[in-house]
Amino acid sequence: MCEMSKLSELKTPIALSLSLHAAIAGAVFFSDNENSPSANLQTITTTHQDIESADPATTVPTSEYLVDLNGYIDEKSITPLIDTYRRAASYAYGDDFITVTINSVGGNVDWGNKLIEEINASETPTRILCDKQAASMAAMILITTDNVTSRDATNECEIMIHAPLHSYINGTAQLWITGHDYARIQQEMDNNPNQEEWEFNYTYNTDPNAPMPAPLTISRSAVAANIQDNTALRHQFSQTLAAHSALTEQDYEILFDKGDIYLSAFEALAMGLIDKVEGAEMDEINRIVGEASVCSKHPEISMCQNGPAVPEF
Repeated sequence: MCEMSKLSELKTPIALSLSLHAAIAGAVFFSDNENSPSANLQTITTTHQDIESADPATTVPTSEYLVDLNGYIDEKSITPLIDTYRRAASYAYGDDFITVTINSVGGNVDWGNKLIEEINASETPTRILCDKQAASMAAMILITTDNVTSRDATNECEIMIHAPLHSYINGTAQLWITGHDYARIQQEMDNNPNQEEWEFNYTYNTDPNAPMPAPLTISRSAVAANIQDNTALRHQFSQTLAAHSALTEQDYEILFDKGDIYLSAFEALAMGLIDKVEGAEMDEINRIVGEASVCSKHPEISMCQNGPAVPEF
């Protein structure tokens, strides 16, 4: 989820993401587990096996350092991840580079931006690789980080983009407020100018046996401020994505109105969201197939106005 920091008396936002597995040959893997074989920055190479089970005594030097975006995108996950990235950068020299692997459903916008800023300021060549999933703020990290050698994805990667939203918690209950929710409440506010408070119902509970709490009550002024912030951040997302892809700002406004947009690696390649599908052959054919798939789902966006290209054999 692309979640925004709280703007009023609302509860603290929470981010969602998935854990990441990585078993990549010829790499140094930095782990937050101090008991792992790589915790002391030893060089580890593997051949399609679990990298944590490698024997440092039998390895040879490598030039690739792996740093995984693993867990929720929030302060708890991003702070140690940035420390790990800096540690990798301090050991890199010559032709060494860092690969930031992603498998995440997203999280908090502000903390995701801190990772983007760290990579953009780095002097160490960095590429970003989506392993299984890069959704919401994780997709923004993959797509919009500037100072990278390549934005890559495996053919198993799924990318999801959508407009930013607010998320709040109350005990074990989760509340997501989307732009569509705000549009609805804005209309209700316009129709009821004397009403000073509005309610939002919680939509998710981590404990299915626990009762849902009472709806979240938000004052008219807080709702108005949140709507303004949500609209501004949505436009910022559209502008930033357009600057890093083959689509226009208007295209992203169209897609955002549809909700969650799920894309395969080849669809993302056709849209210019990534630079390469790792290990794929026949890049041009794959791009054209991806474009045809995108245009079958979203024919109204600009890249589809003349129809997808047809390969020549």
